[in-house]
Amino acid sequence: MTMTHSRTAALTVCALLLAGAASAQNAPQRPAMITNPSWASIPDAETMAEAHPAFASMAGLPGIVTLSCLARSDGNLTGCTVLRAAPAGVGFDRAALSLIPEFRISPRTVNGAEVGARVQFNIRFLPPEPKPILPWTGAEPAAEHIRNAAAVVAQLEPDMAADFEEELRHLDVDTDREDAVRAIVRQVDAEFADRQKAAAALGMARLLNPSQLTAFANGLPPSGPPPSEETMTRAGDRAMALDAEQSLRLKTLYCARYECPAIGPPPRDAVRGGLRN
Repeated sequence: MTMTHSRTAALTVCALLLAGAASAQNAPQRPAMITNPSWASIPDAETMAEAHPAFASMAGLPGIVTLSCLARSDGNLTGCTVLRAAPAGVGFDRAALSLIPEFRISPRTVNGAEVGARVQFNIRFLPPEPKPILPWTGAEPAAEHIRNAAAVVAQLEPDMAADFEEELRHLDVDTDREDAVRAIVRQVDAEFADRQKAAAALGMARLLNPSQLTAFANGLPPSGPPPSEETMTRAGDRAMALDAEQSLRLKTLYCARYECPAIGPPPRDAVRGGLRN
């Protein structure tokens, strides 16, 4: 089992911050006549979240990439190269390049005519702010009901294990560290497995009554109205706490082996999901 397939609702990385400043190079001889480029379009928060590399997302690793691109006269970017990516080796460089089609610059002008220019800017990947864990406020299920839920969780283990192995094949890290990172993920998953199973069983027992649990175990939809989103969130409070702890453990082990430079907060003029010159 893996944290991204926690026995509660999946927690996805979202609402990343993208910040940087575009600066023109090779300036013409008449700078007073130049209109510096500004961003006409940028990736939205959802696109940024989808681009965040898989292992970096698991471990809550932020990243920053500096790119140099040629801004064509139509505002599209081409010929982009990565000048710096930190931390290295976890796919932020590839993630940044995959976002290039989402950028468009308002073309710079010289004497009123649109011209191309080379620009340099940063793409900043930040994990989302942790959501508050809402505690369960309902009555706790009976011990026997929790044991029955644990048996259902055990039935789901083969599918979850298959999903875990699939995730291990797509961690987005550099080839030279794939084996080491997979070993870290396996180690942390093993460390948390028993507690995650217990948390999943508790959450399931909180949400489903005995007849609903029996139906679910037999592959049938539970009767009655579905619980509210808040109820499901509260029922999974222990699993959510474990997810956060597990993510921190991944980050700690990874950064003990590989360099993880501090990524400071974005500039004050940075905006969520975008750039400001």
